[in-house]
Amino acid sequence: MSDEIVPTETMLMLRHPDPDAETLPMLTADEALALQTETAGHLIRAMTRLDDVIAAQTKRMDADVQAWQYEIGKLQARRDSWRASVLAWMERTGTEKLSTPWHTCFLKSGRKKKVVLDESKVIEVCQRVYPKAVELRPRIIKAEMDVAVDTFPKDFAGIVEEQQGETSLVIRRKSK
Repeated sequence: MSDEIVPTETMLMLRHPDPDAETLPMLTADEALALQTETAGHLIRAMTRLDDVIAAQTKRMDADVQAWQYEIGKLQARRDSWRASVLAWMERTGTEKLSTPWHTCFLKSGRKKKVVLDESKVIEVCQRVYPKAVELRPRIIKAEMDVAVDTFPKDFAGIVEEQQGETSLVIRRKSK
């Protein structure tokens, strides 16, 4: 019995310098371990090709979404103009309720709400007369904290630590 490794169909596909990115399956763990410089280069070529396919399909999807948004927007604008016309008619004629076999329509007054005109004064008054109405939450501004930690490292010892992020794969295309 021979210890010769029989290449999988995927690995055979990766021997080609320009593998078909759309038909190349995901690699198994064993196949990933079997990558060599040449096959890894071919796999990167397939990844960049697939990036192009993804970008083209995303662009088409976005164009479809924009077209649908435009069509829906036209319908909504027409409906909203009709709604405004009926509302104006009901207010002008004093009609409070309109009933037909298909629908019932009535006027409803808007909800009352409080609008803050001067936030700092409202906070001050609420803290004095009804403290539950105000919640002050200090928050850390990351960019400023980085400067503070770098400037005063001893003060932050044990409460802030610098951690290394995960390694990622960066692929840059060469100009054609």
